[in-house]
Amino acid sequence: MAVPDFSVRRIREEVDTLTSLVIKPGYGLGSAGVDQDVLPDLQSLGLVENGRWKALAETFLWCEQPREWALEITTDPHFTAAGDRACTVIPEDVRAELTNLATITEENVASLLRFRLSRHDMLEAHSDGKPVRPPTR
Repeated sequence: MAVPDFSVRRIREEVDTLTSLVIKPGYGLGSAGVDQDVLPDLQSLGLVENGRWKALAETFLWCEQPREWALEITTDPHFTAAGDRACTVIPEDVRAELTNLATITEENVASLLRFRLSRHDMLEAHSDGKPVRPPTR
């Protein structure tokens, strides 16, 4: 699916109503002007309904927020709550894989050392008799 090139702008005192539509504030997000041809895309993505931001827009705009809003998401209680929720409701198979990726076992270390030593042996074999410094632990 192609992602449309659009921008969401913070509303200042005047809006050119011929080229922009106003999205009313909601869920901690400010008013915004969007091009008329973009509004249906925002509605189909579930970000806007009845001219207001929907809850999903908050998460979306944390990633691609208008600079003018100067959102401080790391201190935003909604952001913190969403992060906590994401950590507690993570599916068990995803949690297991993350744990597997984050856990370094003795076998992982031994395997890496074997690989490094084999690379050292290969480099030494192709060094034309020049010394090759062994890998450090």
